[in-house]
Amino acid sequence: MQKIIKYTWAPTTSGGSSSQNLTSFHQIVEGLLLRHIFIKSRTSGIIFDFAIISPDSNAIFHREEITRELIEISEIPLDGIYTLTISNCSQDDTFDCEFGFEERG
Repeated sequence: MQKIIKYTWAPTTSGGSSSQNLTSFHQIVEGLLLRHIFIKSRTSGIIFDFAIISPDSNAIFHREEITRELIEISEIPLDGIYTLTISNCSQDDTFDCEFGFEERG
């Protein structure tokens, strides 16, 4: 069984969006699979979009019109510095985010 590495992020949107580069997480992300995505607004009824942008500016993962919570199981290989983006929020809010990474083997 592979070890899962957890990364947490608690952004507060301003003007309906927030983003975070995985720069400080870069050495850990290299060569890993993104296995689990969990994002939840702290206020009920919030609608938002979420994307993961590759180093080449491509949206490798994108979901729209999420109501309050996103739980996704994935198998996305990551190499380089990616950007996590919450956008188009129905109102500004704080989000609790957790990502699970697994070593590629």
